[in-house]
Amino acid sequence: MTRSKHAHRTMAHEGLNPAPSTLRKWLDGTQTPREDDLVLIEATYRRMRRNRIARYLLQRLNANGGTLIEIHPAEDGNVPQQNRRRHKSVRKVKIRRWTRS
Repeated sequence: MTRSKHAHRTMAHEGLNPAPSTLRKWLDGTQTPREDDLVLIEATYRRMRRNRIARYLLQRLNANGGTLIEIHPAEDGNVPQQNRRRHKSVRKVKIRRWTRS
């Protein structure tokens, strides 16, 4: 969380803005953050990680023209046979755009 300007801006936006000397002490282990700072560090880290992973996964899903997914039907053994049970097989669908458009 401390290696890029973007990360520092995100930390500041989240309310986590320690002095450079305090941050240095946290990183080298000579000082530990207060409890409320630890909670804020954890929340900020998780939010930043989620955003990074979401962009990465979206890139992977849209690569090579889309992603082939398999849809496995639900088990319907408890459904009565009389005109209610349908023949279902595994379907394969290629989704080409995972983004909202």
